Amino acid sequence: MSELVHNLTAVLARGVEPDSLRGIGRVQASRERAELCLRQAALAAGAPPHTLARAADGAPLAKDGWHWSRSHTRGLAAACVDRGALGIDVEWYGRRNLRAAIESVHAGEWALLGCRASEVHQLDAAKKMTIRLWTAKEALIKRLGMGLAGLSRCRLQAREAQRWTLHFETQLYPVHCMDLGDHALSLCAAGAVHDLPPTIAYVHPSPPLRKRPVLTTIKA
Repeated sequence: MSELVHNLTAVLARGVEPDSLRGIGRVQASRERAELCLRQAALAAGAPPHTLARAADGAPLAKDGWHWSRSHTRGLAAACVDRGALGIDVEWYGRRNLRAAIESVHAGEWALLGCRASEVHQLDAAKKMTIRLWTAKEALIKRLGMGLAGLSRCRLQAREAQRWTLHFETQLYPVHCMDLGDHALSLCAAGAVHDLPPTIAYVHPSPPLRKRPVLTTIKA
């Protein structure tokens, strides 16, 4: 099958869980929002619902040539579906626990980020760059079908606006790494589609509202 160059559509849903939701309830609401994004992403890509296959642990499985990925964090969920392997990840800039994000940055990567580890808790710009790199690495290991252990094997090689390049073992992978205001979003896709920035589509309304969702699309 010949590969067509096209924009991937990343479907996003914003929303803040009410203060009455705690612990598991808050996580479940966020997951519902991610599932809404996934269904809408499948529709946007033309993927039949039965192709959104999952492993026993819930991890994405490719079926009939379709691949999917989803992610959720406080205030934002995202999903993407396409014919090639892909990974998407989102993270809230306001998170307080940054230990994992800081530990994922190798010594040589700080210069490419334009900051130092000691500045992450002091400067918003340093915090945002660190979280953006973290999401970029997570998107890559999702695209490769690996667990979090693969983070330590990812290296930032270059950073140019929203297009970042990561090295994993013997290959280079481009990642679209975007700043969405309060959140970072990264998307890593296989094939020619990785050369084009994704189309961003916001789905309204977010759960728990049960009206028919409407997509609003914008270019990255």
